Amino acid sequence: VERGDAVTVASLRWPGAWGARLGRVGVRVEWLGGRFRFDPFALRRVLKVIAADKPQVVQSWDAETAALARRAARWARLPWVATLRGEGPYSVAGASLVIATDSETASAINPPEVRIVPNAFAPHLTPSDAISNADARRRLREAGYDVADGAPVLACVLRIDDPAPAKELAWAADLVRVLNPGLRLLVVGDGPGRMAAERFAAKAAEQGTVQWLGGQDDLGAVYAAADVVWVGGGGGAAPTPALEAMAAGRAVVAADAPGRERLLPSDATTGAPRCLVRWDDRAGWAQATKRLLSDKGLADRLGSENAERVRTAHALADVAAAHAAALAEAAGL
Repeated sequence: VERGDAVTVASLRWPGAWGARLGRVGVRVEWLGGRFRFDPFALRRVLKVIAADKPQVVQSWDAETAALARRAARWARLPWVATLRGEGPYSVAGASLVIATDSETASAINPPEVRIVPNAFAPHLTPSDAISNADARRRLREAGYDVADGAPVLACVLRIDDPAPAKELAWAADLVRVLNPGLRLLVVGDGPGRMAAERFAAKAAEQGTVQWLGGQDDLGAVYAAADVVWVGGGGGAAPTPALEAMAAGRAVVAADAPGRERLLPSDATTGAPRCLVRWDDRAGWAQATKRLLSDKGLADRLGSENAERVRTAHALADVAAAHAAALAEAAGL
């Protein structure tokens, strides 16, 4: 939009607050109302959007939208660009170009034409714009969440399509709470698995340990309120929740995946904990987190290093320029 390009977002999911936010900056947002694995009514709606806006390229952003975008682009005789974000291999047959967020994701399916364009973080989450820890916790309390000053706070942002990762993190949080009384885990995110995860946490963790925040626009306050951020979900070597937390200057413990050692390298020289653990290793989550909570100097240093690493490799302006170049290539411009 800042480059003067006309952008339309067609979403299978209800866009909610993000749709309103995009609309305010000049992005047209259309809800397709997808209900089925393949919804012919959603295809009809996206074809109407294409006919009205006359785009030069159709881009899909995940496995759910790939099949729809392929059909729509073929019908409208437009180039289709498939974006792989590390959520697992799926068919990109017929794509004019494939954009992958990292080399591991690109190599998983060996597409014919691929460009590596990393994920980016929102600029307003940089440490220079962060609110204070005390102000952030006050804002969360005013919103109805039980977050006390002086108590250890963990935060996690994830889509809860599958409840299993959220369940594991709730259980791990209760392990950490045993040695850190009053600890709270703030879970930001929603999805069809949320209810099952909440029911599990109510039985597996002490009451009040896990706070379910649902979808949140004010992620800056969530990260500012946290001492450590957990990244239990997301795909690829550098998932967006990890980049956001790192940009906010927070120490991060993340589920291990190929390529993430570049994002969160171990530091054997200084004795810093390896901040990558298997997603279902409760003891590993607890051990790494306990070290960070007990050594604030270490957590602050790792947070600063995280912020610097993200700012240099995942800046939004650079990522947007790389995306624009790839789309122009696909459109033959």
